[in-house]
Amino acid sequence: MRIRPNAYTVIGKPQLTENPIVLEVAKKLNATPAQVLVAWGVYRGYSVIPKSVKQDRIISNFKQVELSKEDYEKISSLGHNNYTRFNIPFTYKPKWDVNIFDEPIEKQAAFRASSKIQ
Repeated sequence: MRIRPNAYTVIGKPQLTENPIVLEVAKKLNATPAQVLVAWGVYRGYSVIPKSVKQDRIISNFKQVELSKEDYEKISSLGHNNYTRFNIPFTYKPKWDVNIFDEPIEKQAAFRASSKIQ
């Protein structure tokens, strides 16, 4: 059995849509920063569920953008040594005994999620 991670409201806080690297990739791809962040989640193999109540953003979120490996790595670099994760199920009460993000606190989990689709 495989668990596929979902990315819900992937824009993040502080607003990643205003990050210079995200803006650079968006400009290069003629896309919105939100589209780039959705594409980043899809590149990682996540089921991405962007949230919006504005019709124009909902429509925009459905327009697929494809990232190159280079662009994916640029955006991924934003979190290297500088990230905050608020959703680690291993820390829930009751605890979910699964390592989803490979954070140090999750290393003790009995199960490991995979983002690879087979």
